[in-house]
Amino acid sequence: MRTKKMPLSLSFVFACLSPLFYGCSNASVGGVDVQYNPSEQLLPHNIQKIALHPVVNKTQQFGISDKLSIVIRDHFIKNGDYMIVPDKDAEGIVETSITRYINTPLTFNQNLTPETYQLLMLLDIQFVDYKTNTVLWDQPNIQETVNYTDAAIPGGITEEQAREELYPVLANDVVTRVVHGFGTVMGEASRVITSTAPSTAPVAQPPSTFTPPVTPY
Repeated sequence: MRTKKMPLSLSFVFACLSPLFYGCSNASVGGVDVQYNPSEQLLPHNIQKIALHPVVNKTQQFGISDKLSIVIRDHFIKNGDYMIVPDKDAEGIVETSITRYINTPLTFNQNLTPETYQLLMLLDIQFVDYKTNTVLWDQPNIQETVNYTDAAIPGGITEEQAREELYPVLANDVVTRVVHGFGTVMGEASRVITSTAPSTAPVAQPPSTFTPPVTPY
């Protein structure tokens, strides 16, 4: 039995039209599943200059907020989409908090000494419109992890070195969320971080460093 071939002219038309259908809908076109890709939801056009508040550390792991603040600033400057300025010159402010720091042993040797770990850090990001003192968006529970081998084992690293691997990943998450909008960075559901998680209890939340502008009368 011979299969009839599609005329050349029709096959050419379908070949030209098929790319137009992909990526424009999540429906089924001609029995082929296609995907809908929403456009980026960016910051308002009036916001061109942003300030970066120091990262707030809500855990009892010392020394992590200052280092992460530096790496986040470096990533924003390298990105170049927004000018980084002091608060008084800013049109928007990025506020970042470290909400959880969990270093969990994964495997043990025969003496029950940990050999490998998983280090997890969780961030909350908030963007404030400086002129209106309004929170434009709030992105909670940005989570990144790194697995590492204890430094006592050849080829292993220290917990501090593991943190150094996480800082640029987290900084990239912050920049991506601010520059490219909703959906570019996904937060973990709050329910996955329970009160029994193996972490030092968080300290009391420090007062906000954001000072609203004074409106003249």
